[in-house]
Amino acid sequence: MPAKVASDFLLLGDQPHTLAADPLGFEEIVDGLAELILESREATPFTFGIEGTWGTGKSTLMGALRRRLTENPEVTGIQFNAWTAQEGQVLEAFVKTVLSAIKPRYLRNALYRRKAIGLLRFGLSALAGLVGQSRTVDRVWDAVASDPQVRNELRDLLQVTVAAWRKSSGTRTRLLCVFVDDLDRCEPKVVVEVLEAMKLYLDVPGLVFVVGYDEGIVSEVVLRDKGYSDKTKARDYLEKFIQISYRIPPAPERQSQALIAALLESSGTSQLLGEVERRLVIEGSASNPRSIKRFINRFVLVYGLNQRWREVEPQGLVRALLLQIYFPEFARLLERPQGDPVEEFLEYAVARDILLREAFQSDEREQADRALLRYRLPTTQEGGGRPPKELLQMLDERVRVEFPELAAREEFVTLLRDLSQGSDWETLRSAFSQGELAEIDVRDAVKEPFWLKQGFEGLRVLWVDDQMTENRDLVTSLEALGAYVESAADGEEMWARLEKGRFDVLVSDIGRGSNPQAGFEELERAQHDGVLELPARLIFFTRVITSERESIARRLGAKITNEAEAMFNFLAASPRGET
Repeated sequence: MPAKVASDFLLLGDQPHTLAADPLGFEEIVDGLAELILESREATPFTFGIEGTWGTGKSTLMGALRRRLTENPEVTGIQFNAWTAQEGQVLEAFVKTVLSAIKPRYLRNALYRRKAIGLLRFGLSALAGLVGQSRTVDRVWDAVASDPQVRNELRDLLQVTVAAWRKSSGTRTRLLCVFVDDLDRCEPKVVVEVLEAMKLYLDVPGLVFVVGYDEGIVSEVVLRDKGYSDKTKARDYLEKFIQISYRIPPAPERQSQALIAALLESSGTSQLLGEVERRLVIEGSASNPRSIKRFINRFVLVYGLNQRWREVEPQGLVRALLLQIYFPEFARLLERPQGDPVEEFLEYAVARDILLREAFQSDEREQADRALLRYRLPTTQEGGGRPPKELLQMLDERVRVEFPELAAREEFVTLLRDLSQGSDWETLRSAFSQGELAEIDVRDAVKEPFWLKQGFEGLRVLWVDDQMTENRDLVTSLEALGAYVESAADGEEMWARLEKGRFDVLVSDIGRGSNPQAGFEELERAQHDGVLELPARLIFFTRVITSERESIARRLGAKITNEAEAMFNFLAASPRGET
């Protein structure tokens, strides 16, 4: 059930979908899988795998399959929660789960048949006192745990017990379907123990195992536990235990739309996401049901738990979160804006659309020329006969490197236009620039950054920038982790520093004062003159990256980035004590 927070909206639970409606589109799949399992009952035992990545609906599909199968009176379905089992206790939990699903008389009868189960030394007097199923099962396991020879007979005991249970139906077609979900959530040793328990002890006629897992995760676990050298061997190992598998495909557009509509209605947010916003959530989450829930829950929590955001129109906050979460490269431009990235982008997007059409009215010509003039390019009237598409190519090389790809996405252009025209845009824009929206972008836990693990001990850095005060925090972080950093405001100071000592890395800005190419020109001159040895590693750290700038950096043998994380990784991987 959804949980209410301090607003009109509701949080969505993470339980598998069980409503009568079928927004995930699993009904047809469930029918087919159930029919396959029922028609294959004479081939038991076998294991059926349900493969899917995190949040794709494995649990929902398995739950629906269990309900469908148990509509048949000859099928008993039980759940084994593998992820709750502790290492070394998987077999016990598994055996007890299976035996507890069968009436106790079949187990006791199997124990009486001492010829069939020769090593199980249960006295008749002891068995006579066992009435309840759980007590009988516990006594069996006590014997198994205390005597290795008895464990060798365990599979025979299970086979006799299940055979008697199946025979009692008069048709020998009874099935015991054991559903094992969340295998990929288990500890590595537990994963292997579950697989081996199914194969070594529970591989008896009448049993079908339906296992839900992420093949990539489980293969990696097996790879590490068994010490295999490649994933091929890990997959080969899995195939010994899982004979048939079905991989959940990405949901088609129609099903994704049905799912998000159902989730929005459950959370009370239907009115906040229009067609464009819904498509962006579906695309940004790759149609993953759990990821869609997480986006909705982020909004509900932010809006409900922080009074500041309840002063903003909820639809505006939804759009801001879409920008923050699914377009982080653009959102970063708003954190430390140079100019007005939103106005700049929308102006470019309009010009791009006009120039692609190659024919335009006079007012459209003015709009296209406005963007061209911003980047000091010839206009449509001054282009000397250049076709519109050539002008667009020139424009694409001058704009921020993020712009062309984003402008090709109609939904993003609409999102940004609607967001910037909203009544609360100035409030939200201020929140972006102050990093307040970044604080509410709750992401999955990430691994420790490479640069933090590697550190910068012994690294000598020369940083050239006429606005070094803006880099103070980054320099402090570098020095705290062992780097030695000297700064220079321009090319003249850079030469003076290089004359006095050697550095491992040169970090440089690009535009300085009225010269937008100063950093490039100084490095090119230094390489050409060859008077002093330059550091072995070169990187341009700048707010604005364009295709033109990327091309120049490559020609100079340098990296270019506007992300501190990427720069730190580059510095951490740089050799120390070299030039």
